[in-house]
Amino acid sequence: MDVTIDLISLLSESDRLGFVDYLKSRNKRPGIRNIDLFKKLLAQKEHKLKEELGSNAYNVLKKRLTDNLLDYVSIKTVEQEATQEITIIRMLLIARKLFAHQKKKSAFYVLKKAERLAETINHYSLLNEIYQTAIESSYGLEDEEHDAFILKFEENRNELVEQGKLNLVYSTVRRAYAKVEKEGEQIDLQALLNETYSRFNISNERGYNFKSLFQIAQLADLFGATNRNYYLVDTFFEDKISELAGGQLDSEKYLIYHIDLLYLMANIYFRKRNFKKSLFYLDKMRAQMLRFDKRFYKKKKARLVTLRALNLNYQGDFGSAEKLLDVLIEGESMTDNSNLFNSLIARMMVHFQQNQMKEAKSILSQLTKSDSWYEKRMGHEWLLYKNFAEILLHVELNNLDYADSRLVSLKRKLAASKTLTSDNRINVFLKWIEKYTKDPSIVETEKFKMHVEGSIEWRPREQEDIFMISFYAWLKSKMEKRDIYKVTLELVSPV
Repeated sequence: MDVTIDLISLLSESDRLGFVDYLKSRNKRPGIRNIDLFKKLLAQKEHKLKEELGSNAYNVLKKRLTDNLLDYVSIKTVEQEATQEITIIRMLLIARKLFAHQKKKSAFYVLKKAERLAETINHYSLLNEIYQTAIESSYGLEDEEHDAFILKFEENRNELVEQGKLNLVYSTVRRAYAKVEKEGEQIDLQALLNETYSRFNISNERGYNFKSLFQIAQLADLFGATNRNYYLVDTFFEDKISELAGGQLDSEKYLIYHIDLLYLMANIYFRKRNFKKSLFYLDKMRAQMLRFDKRFYKKKKARLVTLRALNLNYQGDFGSAEKLLDVLIEGESMTDNSNLFNSLIARMMVHFQQNQMKEAKSILSQLTKSDSWYEKRMGHEWLLYKNFAEILLHVELNNLDYADSRLVSLKRKLAASKTLTSDNRINVFLKWIEKYTKDPSIVETEKFKMHVEGSIEWRPREQEDIFMISFYAWLKSKMEKRDIYKVTLELVSPV
């Protein structure tokens, strides 16, 4: 672990330039080598500076650079991710300052605004801080107001404890899934949840509200993505969704979790290649997005539209998929909207399947961040499929040297992350692409076809991942001299 390197990896290209300017503004005397060290760390040549300065001086310089990085990253995080939490914290600090200056009426006014905002996002720990602050200065209030704050504090404290228990459950199940990934064991999600709910004394009412169901669905989705096998994803909790709909817990307080839960269900069924069920949940998701004055509509629109377009594309209606994605991408800003990265990859894929390679390249050119940045923001699986798509695109554009270099780089990264050993099909598939980049004519030989068919250990058709099939469809279309999209639809069609 190297904290300095990890912090640098969080910086975009523009952030790195900004950090150099930040260091310049803080350097009060000449001869400080922090900028030099930063640039050498970026170039992985810091050992040269260490030899020049000596270990002690180098370590002192690096520690100061790390402290500056911490300050800069924290400032940029607040600027770029001005979330509701930060707004609440600011209000809380203002209220405390008002109390310190005996401006109690104004302080309680600000506290109540912070309370209302914290309640909308179910942030029990911040509510705890708000009520603690209120109680400390509530001795001058009327009995009714004083007692109300005490009651709210006690009720929230209970909620905080219960949420802590659910976090323990979530952590326990995540560990179980990690064991599945490492040792290949299967688990019964329902049995595991029942066991952990009992262990931590969590009632069904607590364990199966929209927030906890969303967390369970996240775990199920994670299992499917990690193993590239959504067929085995257990959706035993699906009935709970309809049981909660229209009930007391189907409120604005839980709306964001309700929407995200429905999206995850739609995604799970899409990856299972049950397009009808996926679209069913997307319709339900849209209905929830329209509630309470479309409060979350804009925030969740990209996810909704992109997944709907993917469903339509794999049902054979690529024209409708194109229109949905084009309108979405043209109408949305890329600024801090990671959901649009999925939209761009989906649009690139549709172009690719329709043999529109120049258009696909134009879409790809909009994804300008580094691989490490995308992996942290979007996840390992997303980056894997992006790299696959990029390599195949450059093969189609006859940029074979570039495709080969990207292929070598990808294999190196996958070997380091142990992805190649956890899913041998990826290793085999990359090997055949590498052979193709060396000699494209080889794909037409019977020997090549026989080797490909015999080397990839496919799961039963209903269990195979839709995106893995899509990449294989490209190779199969080359071997059979057929249209990529037609081959793809044949392979992914529900059994």
